[in-house]
Amino acid sequence: MGASSSADRGVDLGAADAALDGDGPAPNGNGPAPSVSDNPSVPAGWQLLLQSPVTPEMTAWAVAILDDPVTYRMFSTATQTFGSLMVLARVEWQPPDFQNNAVHRGVTLYEPATN
Repeated sequence: MGASSSADRGVDLGAADAALDGDGPAPNGNGPAPSVSDNPSVPAGWQLLLQSPVTPEMTAWAVAILDDPVTYRMFSTATQTFGSLMVLARVEWQPPDFQNNAVHRGVTLYEPATN
């Protein structure tokens, strides 16, 4: 699992197997395709966490969330403190990227808003 290098997007940890966990279109292609426009807006009081402050521990936590679709269904959230930084993770649809050629299930990390 990789993270997006796009600073304006924040951290994008995603998997291409959304259809297998019940959070995507039916495996046979029937049903609507997921869209990033289906994501809720940024949680109130939070902002995207840019790539630069993300630690290996944060990445491991996000991957663990991604790898547990039973506990963490689409749009589920979890919080954890890393050092003095509170981080919110939310399972969301991610746009196609260098690892996935379609919209896919992923985890986006947020930090408390500074404004």
